[in-house]
Amino acid sequence: MLVVVAVGVFRETAPIPRATPTPTPTAILSALPTPTTPLETATIAPLEPQPLQAIGIERAFPHLEFSDLTNLVQLDDGLNDFVATDKSGRIWIFPNDDGARRAESFLDLRDRVSWQADPPFHEEGLLGLALDPGYRDNGYFYVYYSAAEPRRSVVSRFAVSEEARTVADPNSEYIIMEVAQPTPNHNGGQLAFGPDGYLYIGIGDGGLENQWQDPSNLLASILRIDVNDACLGENYCIPPGNPFVGIENVRGEIWAYGFRNPWRFSFDDNGLLWVVDVGQFNWEEINVVKRGGNYGWPLMEGSHCFPSGSACSVEGLELPIWELRNPFDTCALIGGHVYRGRAIAPILGAYVFGDYCTGRIWSLRYDELTERVDEFALLVPSLRDPYAINISGFGQDLAGNLYAFSVHEPTGIYKLVPDPVPADLLPPSRPAAATQGIPTQKPLSPSASRGRQLFLAPPPNAGTQTLWCQQCHSIEGIPGANGRVGPELTHLGILAAGRKSGMSAPEYLRESLVNPEAYVPPGVERAIPGLMTPSITEGLTTEQIDALVAFLLTLKP
Repeated sequence: MLVVVAVGVFRETAPIPRATPTPTPTAILSALPTPTTPLETATIAPLEPQPLQAIGIERAFPHLEFSDLTNLVQLDDGLNDFVATDKSGRIWIFPNDDGARRAESFLDLRDRVSWQADPPFHEEGLLGLALDPGYRDNGYFYVYYSAAEPRRSVVSRFAVSEEARTVADPNSEYIIMEVAQPTPNHNGGQLAFGPDGYLYIGIGDGGLENQWQDPSNLLASILRIDVNDACLGENYCIPPGNPFVGIENVRGEIWAYGFRNPWRFSFDDNGLLWVVDVGQFNWEEINVVKRGGNYGWPLMEGSHCFPSGSACSVEGLELPIWELRNPFDTCALIGGHVYRGRAIAPILGAYVFGDYCTGRIWSLRYDELTERVDEFALLVPSLRDPYAINISGFGQDLAGNLYAFSVHEPTGIYKLVPDPVPADLLPPSRPAAATQGIPTQKPLSPSASRGRQLFLAPPPNAGTQTLWCQQCHSIEGIPGANGRVGPELTHLGILAAGRKSGMSAPEYLRESLVNPEAYVPPGVERAIPGLMTPSITEGLTTEQIDALVAFLLTLKP
């Protein structure tokens, strides 16, 4: 564990090459006609919190289609339009009206954003958006995007056009910060202004283990900077209250560190900073982040030693307030918001978050005084195809309503509503016939097994059957006994299904099982070592492989 001692603020000796920032012309919104559209306000009496219980989601803005959404923000300018970002670099604007038929271009950054649509482990693009606290008057907003040559993350300020509020000026870019990125994944990307007026930035570990507990660089951290001034040759200042200011070999911009990939975070009205950190193999974690905290990655995954089965010390580390088992409940938690709206009493004051793979949405209530979670509940279950969604983020409007948006088909924006999901949108109970033809116990060959056995068994606290890996050895983070196999295999197959021309999901999954070297997406061997190579189907008959594929396709990862 790193012990830090004080002397001065560390600076990189070789800064990333950067273009000279273009000064932003003043956006004089106050000189424009004052909008007459009032903010929609609720007329109901203030809600009283109720016990957490199931709620629902429904399609919002049903006539609008998007692709690869990453952010949803309502503009606080009196017109109250929404803007949405996509990974390719586009920002769309549309009215706060479910009857809206068209989203217009607010800003197009595709000429400077680096992203790829196909590779499954490629996480670059236009990732973050935050409005300046003074947006109504100055028209400033901030974006976080990936750039190439060299690979880096860029935080920039833009301004709306002086002629119209519904268009931003692409020439107004003022580069605030650039951070070198070693790989295209674990890049974080969240931006949010805190109640203190400073900009907070989430940056992942970049996929390199030597960055994980090394605050001499900006990776694996939540940063806090002052974007209203420039200091020491940078286009921002380091607030004097940051925890590591003046400490030798530690970047003063860091507010907290030891994160794997803090993809989404948010502030509650009471000032709490909620950060969901996406896990590696076994645990997804939720943190209420404190000033100067070390959140443990990779010494810990959640509240557990990493790798699984290793010895570790929690001294000096901040443990999560809550965690979910991956892959029992989730594959990648997506952080949301504390609900402060007036329409859904059961989640008033509760933190709402979801899962990328299953589309499930949960909520919990946290007592700040006792630092304990008092309630936890599943709000929205997985939906059946074709309604199942992959949640990539949550948005919040000015009235406190919450929205989830889906990054893949069916793409779209979904609003949380009081009524539970109708039964006809839920997946049917899995028939027993789905597992017929699969061996109830199938030992792998000695060269492949390393002590593992594949067989069917009901997982704890679940009423469905799945594939398990019994008596597994701990292999670079793979858990010991009872490590789950089925969902990983399902995820690998479906994640890349259709990426090979003319190959259906069953065909792709079958080939990824039989010939993993050729068909497993790049990076999977590194992420799940020893699980897929050599083929897990070695020794099975053709009929058994077909039955295994059919069964895996019934599972939700």
